[in-house]
Amino acid sequence: MATTPTTTADRLAAYRAAEAAVLLGQEVRADLGNGATQLWKGADLAQIRAGIAGLERQLANEQSAASGAPRIGGLGFARARMDGSC
Repeated sequence: MATTPTTTADRLAAYRAAEAAVLLGQEVRADLGNGATQLWKGADLAQIRAGIAGLERQLANEQSAASGAPRIGGLGFARARMDGSC
C-alpha cells in the first residue's frame, strides 16, 4: 500500500503522478489522507490540473513564508531603492 502524502510537496507529486497516469488512459485511486480517497478517470483531468495549480500556489506560499520574504495580503514584494544606491 502506498504511503499517505503528508506535505504539500508530497501531495503535489501525487497529483502530478495522477495527471500522468490519466493522460496515459489509466484510472488512478489516490489516498488523500485522513481516510479520504479519490478515483480519477480521463474525464477528471481538469479537476486534477486544478488541484495541481492550487497545490503549486500553496507550496509557493509555504516556501515564501519559510524564507521570511515579506508579504502583504498574500502577495510577496521586494523593496527597491530609487536613488541609485545599493
